[in-house]
Amino acid sequence: MSNTGFTLSGIAGAAARSAPAFAALKHNLRQTVSMLLALGLCLSGAAAAAVEQPAGSPRAAAKKAEAAAKFKAATGMAPEDVALRQDWALDKQLAALQPQRPGKVDLYYIGFAGDGKEKVFSNDVRMASVALGTRYGSDARSLLLINNTETLWNTPIADARNLQLALQAVAARMDKQQDVLFLFLSSHGAKDHRLSVDFPPLPLEDLKAEQLKAMLDQSGIRNRVIAVSACYSGGFLDVLQDDNSLILTASARDREARGCGDATQFTTFAETYFRKSLESGGTMVEAFAKARKMIEASEKRSGGKESQPQIYVGRNIAKLLPKLEAAQ
Repeated sequence: MSNTGFTLSGIAGAAARSAPAFAALKHNLRQTVSMLLALGLCLSGAAAAAVEQPAGSPRAAAKKAEAAAKFKAATGMAPEDVALRQDWALDKQLAALQPQRPGKVDLYYIGFAGDGKEKVFSNDVRMASVALGTRYGSDARSLLLINNTETLWNTPIADARNLQLALQAVAARMDKQQDVLFLFLSSHGAKDHRLSVDFPPLPLEDLKAEQLKAMLDQSGIRNRVIAVSACYSGGFLDVLQDDNSLILTASARDREARGCGDATQFTTFAETYFRKSLESGGTMVEAFAKARKMIEASEKRSGGKESQPQIYVGRNIAKLLPKLEAAQ
């Protein structure tokens, strides 16, 4: 107490000896406080929880330990061991990945199931793999990145690191000028156009449209079909579209998609596009038009705000896709 009193007295004394400086300091403090109040600064629920439960608090540590125990009980693997298994799981899939066929347009598939709390997303990417394999012979040219407790031992998780490595590996095996990548991402989406990458208690980060664009560009893969089944996924179309890409999204940039949750086996867009439209014939673009009509009709019957699936067809990919269809 005496040390504190001495310090405060020292400050007061210094302030008295320098009245103009002290007045300026008070003015600046008032301005700062006024600015914060004007901005309406408040803590979010997550931030409030962090204040109430600091990262190093016993309660936070107990919750972390409980989450780790649940994870291990569900997967048979401790959270800290997951990273050690990623290279093995990814290398296993890459070893089975077939090279392209000279003179033919081949399709390579990467499925990314981002949110591990619901099985519907992992169901989506596996179902799409089967559908594309049936139509385009991509079975031996497919990679799956999945956040799900049931697949953790044999399948690499869906995160930015593994996605980047998968893109680079596919780029090394394909003819980047004539072959086509089909990248399908299924997860929850956010209004600021981030894709949920969540597999508690693993410390994963959401995937932004700009981040995905950078990964694709760095891979050197030219011809791209990118489908995103998520709320607000139209925002990905805005960022990813170019002359060499076909972009398909489950919703407009300001609309929610339908079909996520444990009550459904697949998201509405994935099931309607891959299973009900693409498998029954027609090109990728024709299948989208058919799927959109089916989704619109279903949503009008059920009521509520329509999802408005979106499509963008680049002029170069539009010329290449018929060659892919003819190669099958």
